[in-house]
This record gives sequence, structure tokens and C-alpha cells, in this order.
Amino acid sequence: MKNPLSRIMVAAIIIASLSACGSGNTAELSAELKTEKESVSVLKTENGNLKSEIEQLKKEIDELKNGPDKMLAAGKLQFEKEDLNGLNTTLSSLKSKHPDSEHIATLADLSARLTTEIEKENKRIAAEAKAKEEEEKARLAAATGKMRKEYDEITERTFYTDKTSAKYVNSNSFHIYFGTQEGSSPWLRIAIRYTGDDWVFMDSYTIKADDETYTVSPSYGEIQRDNGYSGVWEYYDGNVSKYEMEMIKAIISSKKTLIRHQGDQFHYDRTVTAAEKKALQNVLDAYKAMGGVEPS
Repeated sequence: MKNPLSRIMVAAIIIASLSACGSGNTAELSAELKTEKESVSVLKTENGNLKSEIEQLKKEIDELKNGPDKMLAAGKLQFEKEDLNGLNTTLSSLKSKHPDSEHIATLADLSARLTTEIEKENKRIAAEAKAKEEEEKARLAAATGKMRKEYDEITERTFYTDKTSAKYVNSNSFHIYFGTQEGSSPWLRIAIRYTGDDWVFMDSYTIKADDETYTVSPSYGEIQRDNGYSGVWEYYDGNVSKYEMEMIKAIISSKKTLIRHQGDQFHYDRTVTAAEKKALQNVLDAYKAMGGVEPS
């Protein structure tokens, strides 16, 4: 068995060695930490300097963009473009950023002048619109005065036809008319009539208004026929559709319109007269005046 004293001495030597090593590591660590702290301090200082420089640059850029002179130039341009909202925004910004600027009075004057000009223009436009509206009312009122009015006591309906349009079915006529009834909107009708010595036994109509061609094809039984001592007559009376409204407008504006009353073996051609075109427009005006709307 080894000497106890020897064992104690060996342990002491080992502990001393470990202590020596620990002291060296601690010193090195302290030095590294000190260096890092100094680096962080330097970085903080540089960062602070950079922030200050950035803020200064922002101020300089803002001055370039929003300086009094720049804002004055922007306001003058907005005045020339009649941009009142933009001008007032620029004026408000100038007051906020540069409350002592002499340009505030200049932009305020431009704003007041532009406000006056715009108000004057709005009044002129409103006056023109009102005058046009009154003119249209007068025109439509005059149109209703050109109508022949017929009241049906049984159905309580009133029908309006241009005074120049044929009153009876035994005539050559192309015209429109409209009906009214209390509680209902006006409705528009189209009448195409033929009279002559011979039957055509027509079943459709072809209308050529200048270069535009339209076809009206009534259903079976809608074309009526009759005769008398003065000859024969065939006539159609139906509602005006969107398509037929387009046709009617084309006839009104045309230089020449031909109507072909088409049958299986025969046909009859006729030119729409200037009086008939005028009557078509008169009825449309009166129809509108009475609250009628175009078919859709």
C-alpha cells in the first residue's frame, strides 16, 4: 500500500496546475469582452451619426420638393389647369410647413380667383341647361298640340294621332300613334295601310330607308282586309317594338324611304312622303311629352 503523504502531495500538485490554467483563461476572456464592448460602442456612435445624416438629407430633400418656391410654382400650375382642389391642398401645405412665407398670400389670391371663375362657369352651364330644358318642354308641348285626340268611353282610353295622318283605314298611309289610360304608361302603335283597285294579299312589309332595309312580318290574321265601292284596302296595326322604333327613326332621318307591301304573288311599292316623316316625329315628341319611353 502506497504512502498516504505521497498521495496528498500529488493531489496538491494537480490542484495547483488546474488553478493556474483557470486564471489564464479568465484573463483572456476579460480582454475579449472589453474589445467587443469597445466595438459595440463605436458602432453605436457611427449608427447615431448615420441617423443624423439621414435626417438631414430628408430635410434637404423635403426642402427641395416642398420649399416655398417649389410650392408656389406647383400652385401656379394648378391654377392654370383649373385644379382648385389641388391648389387648395398646396396652399394648406404651405401654411403648415412655411407659416411665414410671403407666397401664402399669392396662392390664397389664386385660389380666390379660381373659385370665382369656376362658380361663374357653373352658373353659365346651369343657365344653359335650364334654357335647353325649357326649350325642350316648349317643343314637346307644341307637339301635343299637333295631335288628333280620340277618347273611347267604354275602355276609357285616349288615342293621339298626328292631325295630318289618315283617319280611316281605306287609305295609303304609314304612321304611328299612341294610347293613354289612367294608371298606365303610354303605349306606341304602328299603322301601315294600303288601298287600291286590286288585292295584294300582303303578308309582310319591306321598308328601305336610304341604305337600311327593315322587314315587318305580322302574325297570321293581324293584317286586315276589306272592300267597298271605292276599292279594296288592307291594313296592319300593331305595337311598336325596339326593332320597329329603330326603323321609324331611320325613316324620319332618311332622304328617301320606300315601302313594299309584299304578297305571295303581288306587291305594291310606295314612297313615304315628307309629311308622313314629319308626322312620325310629331308623334314621338308628343309621346315623350306624355311620359312615354322607348321600347326596350
